[in-house]
Amino acid sequence: MKIVLCQCNPVIGDLRGNAAMAGRAVAAAAPHNPDLVVFPELFLQGYPPRDLLEQPWFVEAGNAALDTLRRLSMDFPEIGIVIGEKEYWNQGYGTEAIVTVLRFMFTEMNLHRVMLRVFDFNHRAQRCYEKCGFVLEGRLRQSFYHQGQYCDELVMGLLRDDYLKDHPLS
Repeated sequence: MKIVLCQCNPVIGDLRGNAAMAGRAVAAAAPHNPDLVVFPELFLQGYPPRDLLEQPWFVEAGNAALDTLRRLSMDFPEIGIVIGEKEYWNQGYGTEAIVTVLRFMFTEMNLHRVMLRVFDFNHRAQRCYEKCGFVLEGRLRQSFYHQGQYCDELVMGLLRDDYLKDHPLS
C-alpha cells in the first residue's frame, strides 16, 4: 500500500477553500499513484478544525480510512510524503508528519517494519527520512522515466526497535 501524506494549511471554517486546497494536494500526489492520501495537519497544526471534526460523516470516513489502512498495510507497510506547496518546505512539517504516522504504525498497528521509496534526486526527502530513522536498503536502478531520463528509486526501511530507540514512548 502506498500512502501519501499531504501538508497544507487549512483555514478553520473555510470548507470550500480547504476542499480546493486538498484537491490541489491530491493532484500533486497523483503522479506517485497512492492508495491513500492523508492530511495530517488536522492534528499537527495544534488546533482542532471543528468545521470537520464535529461532522459525523467526517469521523465515520476517517475511521473507515484508518481501518482500511490497518488492514492493507499489515503485509506491505510503505509510506511517503508530498508537501506540494513550496512555502511549507524546510519547516519540519514532513519530519513531524512522518514521525507521527510512524508512531501510529509501530505502536497502534504493532508493525515490525516500514519501508519507503524515494527518488534519487530528491535529497530533501532523503534527509527527512534519515532524520526519522530510515536507512538505505537498496536501489532500484533506472526504475522510472522522469523529465527525459531514467532515474533510480532508493529503498529505505525502518524497524520498530530502531524507531523506538530514537522516539521512546513517554
